[in-house]
Amino acid sequence: MDIRYALAGNPNSGKTTLFNALTGSNQYVGNWPGVTVEKKEGKIIHDNTKASIVDLPGIYSLSPYSLEEVVTRNYILHEKPDLIINIVDATNLERNLYLSLQLAELGLPMVIALNMMDMIEKQGDTLDAPLLATLLGVRVVPISAAKGRDIHKLIHAAEHEIEHIGDSSHVDRHSVTSNHQATYTGKLKTIIEQTEKLIEENCRRAEMPLRWSAVKLIEGDEPLLETLKLTDTQLAAFEELIKDLETENVDREMVVADQKYKYINAIRNRVLKKAKADGELTVSDKIDHVITNKYLALPLFAAIMALIFYMTFGALGANLVDMVDAFVNVRLLEWVRGALEGLGTAPWAVGLICDGAITGIGAVLAFFPQIALLFFFLSILEDSGYMARAAFIMDRALHGIGLSGKSFVPMLMGFGCSVPAIMATRTLPNERDRRLTIMMVPFMSCSAKMPIYMLFISIFFPGRAWLAVSSLYFLGIFVGIIYSLILQKTVLRGGHAPFMMELPPYRLPTVKTLGIHLWEKVKDFLTKAGTILLGASIIIWFAQYFNFSLQHVEDSRESILGIIGSVIAPIFTPLGFGDWKSAMSIISGLIARESTVSTMAILYNTGREGLFTVLRNVYSPASAYALMVFSLLSVPCAAAVAAIHREMNSLKWTLASVGFQALTAWVVTFIVYQVGKLVMAMAL
Repeated sequence: MDIRYALAGNPNSGKTTLFNALTGSNQYVGNWPGVTVEKKEGKIIHDNTKASIVDLPGIYSLSPYSLEEVVTRNYILHEKPDLIINIVDATNLERNLYLSLQLAELGLPMVIALNMMDMIEKQGDTLDAPLLATLLGVRVVPISAAKGRDIHKLIHAAEHEIEHIGDSSHVDRHSVTSNHQATYTGKLKTIIEQTEKLIEENCRRAEMPLRWSAVKLIEGDEPLLETLKLTDTQLAAFEELIKDLETENVDREMVVADQKYKYINAIRNRVLKKAKADGELTVSDKIDHVITNKYLALPLFAAIMALIFYMTFGALGANLVDMVDAFVNVRLLEWVRGALEGLGTAPWAVGLICDGAITGIGAVLAFFPQIALLFFFLSILEDSGYMARAAFIMDRALHGIGLSGKSFVPMLMGFGCSVPAIMATRTLPNERDRRLTIMMVPFMSCSAKMPIYMLFISIFFPGRAWLAVSSLYFLGIFVGIIYSLILQKTVLRGGHAPFMMELPPYRLPTVKTLGIHLWEKVKDFLTKAGTILLGASIIIWFAQYFNFSLQHVEDSRESILGIIGSVIAPIFTPLGFGDWKSAMSIISGLIARESTVSTMAILYNTGREGLFTVLRNVYSPASAYALMVFSLLSVPCAAAVAAIHREMNSLKWTLASVGFQALTAWVVTFIVYQVGKLVMAMAL
């Protein structure tokens, strides 16, 4: 049977980086908290030892305040891993050791991976790891996960700890306190010991660690109280024990935290010698004086995003798109068509492969360079630590609409893909904020909407591409905010949780990390192109080639798509794109948003350059911009809807979300189109 390790630590402590180093995988790593929102499992094979390791969501404590804390806590308590690898950020001992002490109270075998020791050395500080191990009673291994330094020593330490546990006599963690726990003093120590005696049998029955349970009950942990099933007599005795612990200004959780931090500070002062005095500004602090400045922060954020759009959709991106388009939609298409015809392939099969599959996928793949560029620039912002500042910057604006800056993190992730962004709402502290943010995320401009923007902007706004894209991004954020305000005034009333977020130090992104991030993001795009878009393109080609009697039709208006499209097209007429081909292209985007572009290429039976010519005759600048707005705001793709249902855990809320988004998209697009027509008329 494999050994099971659990990797636990604070957000942004290098947990996922260590997981990748241990397993050889390439899980997403970010220089901002909240990247891991569900547990991930991998395999370690070292010498003759095989072990599984689970990367748990980053948490600050074992209190069940947010979903990621619940995931981590439940795994450790109920799955009972053989050993916990507690990763500790050596540059921030006070905060990290608070969780370490809680984990120690569980009585499970544990090894501390003291990460970011390279940063300690760079700062000129010294940290006495052997002394820290002695004071905590836990094996401590100094490492640098980012540089892969001393990872083998960590594995050896974990193996030795497992061997030591196996060789020693069995210890009942439900009745014996750990020898590496926080030292409580005075009245609190007495109350903890008396509480242990009171709940010892309950802990044994529920298979809960005794010392940890006693401390958490004193802190007021409601889920644990339900688990232990204390009798009325026990509850009365417990209340009598803790009645003098609280004062008017200090609750009992603060009393426990205060003693733990006193213990932690005493340890820190003994093991850490800093080159600079506490309070002296670091380089990150000095940069933050500008980046997070009250007056400069928002303009800087807007300027940075505009610069990214300019570089992505300007000459650099456009030239790369032309190169890919010439290869896929001209050379490759002509070569495949010639090869198939040379082999005597049936005309319908040639049409299916060339006019269906290659034309459909090629129309989207042509814009791959610009999508890759956008991901590259966003990855730089994430790895450098700026994205965490963006959430902090937006807190003041979001506070005014009843949300916190923490909601902006999933919104930012929504620029990549709505599915992980919706999952990232698990980091939010209350259900109201989660639901609000989940319903706002689909309004963000995810990468799947990019091909639609690029197609129409290249045709109608080539000289102002970056400005047009910027307007769509900020329109999505603006509509999301208005949408949130409406929800708060109607079905999601209540106050929001206070905003607390760690600002990680600025770091220079490494080529390796950027490469991993970029590959992870573009891989999803390419995988979707080779699976969902390929399947959708084939289905679309068949549906415009045959009628309901499965007979080939010369006039595509008589095809399956033509008939269905003609029925639903009037819905879009007031929005400026009421022809059946536009209607069916929009509907196909419900499967995957990129399908809108591939469907247009198939229905108009042309590649990218030919599509430019056709669409110039079908759309005006006003109707083209309106279609982009509708694609931005309308019902998200099927995968995102499934994610909404999974995270909301309610069919009613999912249907309401989809319905509200469809209505919002129609109304806003109608306004945009009508105003656009008015402006164009006045300009003539």
